[in-house]
Amino acid sequence: AKSPSVAVKACYLGGFIYIILGFIPVFIGLLGPKIFNFTGDPEKFLLSFASMQLSPLMVGVFAGALISALLATIDSVLLACAALTTHNLIIPMAGITSEKKKLLLSRMTVITFGFMAYGLAVYSDGIYDLLETASSLGTAGILVITLIGLWSSFGDQVSAFAALLAAAVVSATEKFFWKGPYPFLMSLFAAFVVY
Repeated sequence: AKSPSVAVKACYLGGFIYIILGFIPVFIGLLGPKIFNFTGDPEKFLLSFASMQLSPLMVGVFAGALISALLATIDSVLLACAALTTHNLIIPMAGITSEKKKLLLSRMTVITFGFMAYGLAVYSDGIYDLLETASSLGTAGILVITLIGLWSSFGDQVSAFAALLAAAVVSATEKFFWKGPYPFLMSLFAAFVVY
């Protein structure tokens, strides 16, 4: 951006567009079952609804956009987790100062988290389950520490680390052991309490 004010305006405009476009599938998902009697797999509802309302070409465009949005969400969580782990945890603890070593470590962390994401994808029950796991695993702790860090001076590095760890542990425990109904909210609550 050519100036800070342009950058701020662009962020607000981008956020507004993101909310408006992101609300379209949510709106269809909420009102669609009232309009269209669907009895199949809930994960196929949007595509079935689109195939009844759109031409085959537009169904392809819609499906591509939907899959792209889902993969971008999962990819963003993967990269955020890798970046946070590398730059905020491993590099400071190991005392790495060489930029080459930092870059190599970042790449190795992304690959490691990529394998973890692959494992989660293989063992997920479907797209919804995968998105739910990705959001609760990576972002619940980040949300808590960001909000508290922005609006309060309470806590320190230990609090933030504990909140991130608690969110990840609760999310992983929920995913593999007790299958709670609201994994993101449980992770969020755990991160907030531990912080």
